[in-house]
Amino acid sequence: MRFVLISILFFLGVLQLSAQQPSDTIDTVTYIQPDKIVLNTTDESLINISLNTIGNEQYLAPFFAQLSSLEKKKQTTVSAAHIGDSHIQADMLTEVVRTGLQQTFGNAGRGLVFPYKAAHTNEPDNYKSSTNVKWEVHKIVNKQAFNNGISGICMRTIDSAASIVFSIANRPGLDYSFKKVTLFMNKNVNSFDVSITNVRDSVLKTISSQDTNKSAFLVSTKLDSFYNSIKIKPLISNVCQHSALYYGFRFERDCPGLFYDAIGINGATFGNYLYDSFFTQLASTNPQLIIVSLGTNDVYTAAFNETAFENNFCNFISMLKRYMPNASVIITTPPDCYRNRKYRLKSLQTVRDIIIRECNMNHFAYWDFYSIMGGYGSMQKWFLKGYSAKDKIHFSAKGYRLQGYLLLKALLNSYKNYGK
Repeated sequence: MRFVLISILFFLGVLQLSAQQPSDTIDTVTYIQPDKIVLNTTDESLINISLNTIGNEQYLAPFFAQLSSLEKKKQTTVSAAHIGDSHIQADMLTEVVRTGLQQTFGNAGRGLVFPYKAAHTNEPDNYKSSTNVKWEVHKIVNKQAFNNGISGICMRTIDSAASIVFSIANRPGLDYSFKKVTLFMNKNVNSFDVSITNVRDSVLKTISSQDTNKSAFLVSTKLDSFYNSIKIKPLISNVCQHSALYYGFRFERDCPGLFYDAIGINGATFGNYLYDSFFTQLASTNPQLIIVSLGTNDVYTAAFNETAFENNFCNFISMLKRYMPNASVIITTPPDCYRNRKYRLKSLQTVRDIIIRECNMNHFAYWDFYSIMGGYGSMQKWFLKGYSAKDKIHFSAKGYRLQGYLLLKALLNSYKNYGK
């Protein structure tokens, strides 16, 4: 198979989106883009590069077959989803993987986003959201039970004047302007219809929330042109409509390529995602690859219970197989971390062993980042080199980007092996 290795983007710039009224396009971020990425001596000192492989890579053959068809222009789109916690919500490591894969296989669009800023939580720096009202927010990590959808977070309002503005940034070599918008939303007789406008409030499309024949939560619409910024507004067509509930938004170019949807919620565990509504909505995007990066918050407690963790993990993978039986799956082992900045967590080794054992039993692939980064106590070394945050749980920007580069390289190497 003819395979073209790509130049991987390392990101050193920070997205600057204007605080003024956005235009229909926003400027590309400035990055340093070397022709070839080579790990520096500090990077190499932190990792076991020989371990940077995908375990059970043979189970990714169905996904790789889809990629091969995409390369040969026999298929229009391929979708991947990466599920996780705060390591994923910030979209630093996942952006490296997304842009690297899209440079190789084509750019189908930015994919799934959520207006995190409007929900008063941290947002990726590659898009901006804003709103004019306060929304009722529900997350999978909240104690109150709520049927959250594809993003693991949702927003509700009864204010008919509410609006959400999205501005999606381009990346070097990747145009993320979109011509198709998919809304994950509550659809019933009581839900507001939707008006999609440009940022100057000229109506582009209107969407009815009443038609539930095709789906009770999803609607897609094509726009007349490509946009980087739009506004979502309620529209009332009958007296019964009194609220809007949004689970997520997907921005698509409506052209061949790859989607890489990142789904992350701060503080999330395997058990937090055990909602039928989450898996139902995720399945509607038909992901051929699902990557799962959870486990940190399952372990980060003095009362860690191995049996409870294993039950939650097994229930999670059981739901994956039930709702998306044809998807290829990669489970990543959680990184090393410290409790209260000073206590090393031996239970992470236990979690790593459970994940790999269950992947072997369930014909899943895995990426053992715990071992790649050095295993027990290695976060201290990453911290001293400036690759982790002060809490020794999260990573610095360059730490996440190194992690993303390693995952991307492991994936591309496995794909290359598939083609031999």
